[in-house]
Amino acid sequence: MKAKMTSWSTGNATLGVYLEKTGNSKRPFGEQTQLVLDLIEIGRERDVEVYILYPGCVTAQTALYCERLRPALFKEVAMPNFSVVLRRSGFFHRSRFVLAKRELQKLREDQCLHTLLVEESDKWTLVHLLQQDKQTAQLLPETECVSSAREAWAALTHFSKAYLKPRRSAQGLGVFRCQWKNRQLFLTWDERTSTPSLRQVSFPGHQDLAYGKWLKFWSTYKFQDALVQEAIPLLEWRGGPVDFRWLMIQSSAGPQVVARVARRGEGGQVTTNLHSGARAFPAEQVIRESFTKSERVLEEIDKAALLVFEMFQKQSGPFAELGVDFALSNHGKLYVLEVNPTPGRRMLRALDKHTRQLSLVKLIEYVKEVNDETGGLHQSASTQTNSK
Repeated sequence: MKAKMTSWSTGNATLGVYLEKTGNSKRPFGEQTQLVLDLIEIGRERDVEVYILYPGCVTAQTALYCERLRPALFKEVAMPNFSVVLRRSGFFHRSRFVLAKRELQKLREDQCLHTLLVEESDKWTLVHLLQQDKQTAQLLPETECVSSAREAWAALTHFSKAYLKPRRSAQGLGVFRCQWKNRQLFLTWDERTSTPSLRQVSFPGHQDLAYGKWLKFWSTYKFQDALVQEAIPLLEWRGGPVDFRWLMIQSSAGPQVVARVARRGEGGQVTTNLHSGARAFPAEQVIRESFTKSERVLEEIDKAALLVFEMFQKQSGPFAELGVDFALSNHGKLYVLEVNPTPGRRMLRALDKHTRQLSLVKLIEYVKEVNDETGGLHQSASTQTNSK
């Protein structure tokens, strides 16, 4: 019979960063590599040891420890007991997904995971949670979850303009802009190649012909679950559509707004994601140039971001950070577009260097605060076989 044993150890604050590991020696953690190295350096300046976890580590009870920062050199060590573990990869390769899901659930049970679980983080689950709260539901564009070509076609007929998004995707990949013109449906998307370009396909006005072509299109792109979301007429600023990312990080004083970023789409692109060519600007600059009562608009977005953060915390327990994507119409109407539980830092590089650095310092400070609250006691669950 297996009995769950709980062990405790005392020590300095420890942070585990759970993510995908690549085979690239120069970028062992892909786009997260620089963030990881910066966290390690900032952590050491503040007496927080940072370890790396990837799928398989929790099972093997191992972790990666950085022996040298420049050039980076990691070695495998026994997995310590963690003050906090943060999941930094939004998704995991299908060959590792089940393992990652199981290990993250184990870390949640050990009360050290301070990020939403993978299964809590797909676009529809996040939207659905927001729909359950009266206050946040009022901020959402109309959104439907579809799981077949027939459901998607029916949903698209409800909107003159909408976006079709994979339920599980990141960096704007696989997002289609859908618009009806003269009884034809036009789909436009960003083609991610060495020379990014826009592609478009149309579906003829005759219902049978259009639906037949739609079925082939759906099959070709291997859609599964997807979201159809009403298109919001975005604020135009300096010749391009703009949306916003608010970065929230928890602290002993409550969640704080650490960064406000505006993203302007370029060249008619489908999304305002930086990976597809958008540019980032300070949100304060964009809003102050666009609205006479700009401070009131900024305050409204701050309050909405806080509302979203607290709602998720109430549903899922403690977590460290959240990115909330907002849209504003030209008249100042506010919408919540998406929520990102593993927000990146790339867009912060377009702001002053202090903002990105501050966002990482705040994460390290959060780890120290959690460690202090437990008195330096780090909990770890293990199993032991007992026989009668």
